[in-house]
Amino acid sequence: MHEIHKDLIVLIFSEQLTNVLLYIVCRLFRVVHAPLFLQSFASDRSHMKDPTGNWIQLPPKYAPIMSADGTTNNLHEYITMSVDDVADIESMVNDVYSNKHGVVVNETILPRFFSRLPGSHP
Repeated sequence: MHEIHKDLIVLIFSEQLTNVLLYIVCRLFRVVHAPLFLQSFASDRSHMKDPTGNWIQLPPKYAPIMSADGTTNNLHEYITMSVDDVADIESMVNDVYSNKHGVVVNETILPRFFSRLPGSHP
């Protein structure tokens, strides 16, 4: 009886560990409607500098990218993602055309998400 109980504990721990690992290593993608991205994205290139302000990489020759509303840096808002940001398919299909930061989709539902967009082929 003791052995069965021990195996059950290992199984439960294993399932919990698997769920935690899936949460940690789940691949996420941010999908942004191109016209919204071109109007909304901004980067002042601060991510290209070290903590003392020196360039880690030389910046491109063109001017920093500023959004249509004058925002100078929102790169962090585009690259920060969590599995908690993944919504249901219907919400994501609707929001991708109106949310300037797009929607966050996990790799499991990515093909289904794209198949639900207008003009998609099954």
